[in-house]
Amino acid sequence: MGKHRKPPDSRTARRMGLGVATATLGITGLGLSATTAQAATTVPAASSSDPSVDEFFQRSYEKCLDDQRSGSLAFEEQLDACTGKLREGPGAPDADHPGADFDRATYQKVAQLPNDQFIEVRNKVLDAAPDGELQRSFYSNGCTAIPADTISQQTMDACIQHDFRYTVGPNVYQDDPEAADKERKEADKQLGDNIGGRAGDLFNTGTQVAGNYFFQPTPTGEQNASELLP
Repeated sequence: MGKHRKPPDSRTARRMGLGVATATLGITGLGLSATTAQAATTVPAASSSDPSVDEFFQRSYEKCLDDQRSGSLAFEEQLDACTGKLREGPGAPDADHPGADFDRATYQKVAQLPNDQFIEVRNKVLDAAPDGELQRSFYSNGCTAIPADTISQQTMDACIQHDFRYTVGPNVYQDDPEAADKERKEADKQLGDNIGGRAGDLFNTGTQVAGNYFFQPTPTGEQNASELLP
């Protein structure tokens, strides 16, 4: 297969240098820098017996471009197709801007949606109002501290759903520690499954290690999520 024309150096450095360097910092370098409302979606450093994380992300990026070559997209459009895009929302829930109140049934109905359906529901929620308790519940910072243009849209969307579960899940299960721990592990597994492949394994491992620190209740208000969801 022929060589791809590389993006300009600055873009390559941002995509493959900054992103992979960030990923290889591991739990200490990334996980503890995220807000407690969000998941620790960080990638652990590879062991000495594994292929380097640099090589892994480079191969993943090149494979995405290879897959795109079969279509009719221009090269810049191919790059765009292999780059994650994040719609953050108004901000994470806090004391002055709480999230909505979810009961377990409503929460699980949203949390267990296939990823593409979850993103569709989330977009409708964010379109409904510029800011509100329900919109705060769907806030995401993406794949925490990993630049959006170093990961695919599939990975980004998986992180967005994971953030929802780490933002709302602890509130739903705060009186049941055993159920909360089970929910956190299920959220981490879903993240890995939604990303898929070796990348999914890396993200799942990272969140399993650091997740307890971030899976914490966030402020909730009076709005009933079951009455507001589209």
